[in-house]
Amino acid sequence: MNLLNKSLWLVLLALVSESALAENPSKQAFKAAYKKYNDCIEKQDKDCAIEQADIALRYGLQLFDTQGKNVAMLTHNYGLALLKSDSADKRLASYPVLKEAYQRIRHTFGANSENAVLVLLDLCGSVALQPKEEQLSQTYIEDTISISENVYGADSLAHARLLQQLAKSSMESPALSWDEYTHIVQQSHALLVQHLGSPNMETAMSALELGKLYYTRGMEHKALKAFEFSLDSFEGLNLSDRNYEFNARLFIVKTLSEMGDLDEANKRWVELNKMKTAPISDFESLPVVKSAPRYPASAANSGLTGSVTLNYTVTKSGVVTDIEVVAWTGSKLFIPPSIKAVEKFKYLPRYENGKPVETRGVENTFTFEMAGD
Repeated sequence: MNLLNKSLWLVLLALVSESALAENPSKQAFKAAYKKYNDCIEKQDKDCAIEQADIALRYGLQLFDTQGKNVAMLTHNYGLALLKSDSADKRLASYPVLKEAYQRIRHTFGANSENAVLVLLDLCGSVALQPKEEQLSQTYIEDTISISENVYGADSLAHARLLQQLAKSSMESPALSWDEYTHIVQQSHALLVQHLGSPNMETAMSALELGKLYYTRGMEHKALKAFEFSLDSFEGLNLSDRNYEFNARLFIVKTLSEMGDLDEANKRWVELNKMKTAPISDFESLPVVKSAPRYPASAANSGLTGSVTLNYTVTKSGVVTDIEVVAWTGSKLFIPPSIKAVEKFKYLPRYENGKPVETRGVENTFTFEMAGD
């Protein structure tokens, strides 16, 4: 069974035989804790999972060979539970536990085993949270990719899925440059397309994520291509839930707007608003041109900072009218450039029942801060 196809909540559950626990006074306590741990995972109760994984590990250290497979797996369970916590402190605390789990799994299962790949994957996510561990994080990422290639094959579907998980877990890692991170996401997507083709849910989601990555980096042409691929795949699947298709269409509109192709963006926006099963009934107006105000020279020279909040109406044609000052802080010097900036805004209008309508009460706040503040 390919463990990568299972939820990360469910991987690496220690397999403990009844005979291994026979006649041991701690066995009932261990079995109870381990059962509760599994129940917590099923319920996605993260705090409960941490508590019971910790208890199971403590009893496991009493019951089993500390250099054996059971303790190695129990240690990974506990480290993974910490890593999945909503608490930042607990996520940070996962690092030494997962390091220990990795050493134990290397010793018991082997350095080039699937178990080693999976604990390394979690270790990459944990070390990315640690300050001043960039070099070690880079090493773990490289080892994860290398061992995965050995275990699954560099062109395999399992390796593609692992790369996908690695990209998610290492997204915040300072050890990865944008180019390195992009390469991992690109490689994963290419392998998924190679094995699964289109339409397919995995390749569609992968294309959507790749498009978002390109979009955030200002690579609009590549982003548009990825979003169009994603949309084609979602449409081909005939999903009853059209949220995914909606998101792909929305990113296409945003990308076209960024590219300056406002005619095509407006055309796609109209199509988007005609979706009868869209996740919301009435769409808000979408800004496609938003200019930043100029920092008043006199305010800058005096070191003044502040903010201005404006209220206005977006017409059926997408232009701004009826601008009013709602609030301001710091200095009135910031009001005129704020109004001038909003006057240049351009929106795709809100639609109701398939027709463009004006939107009143739109607000925008400009913050004026000096560099270094």
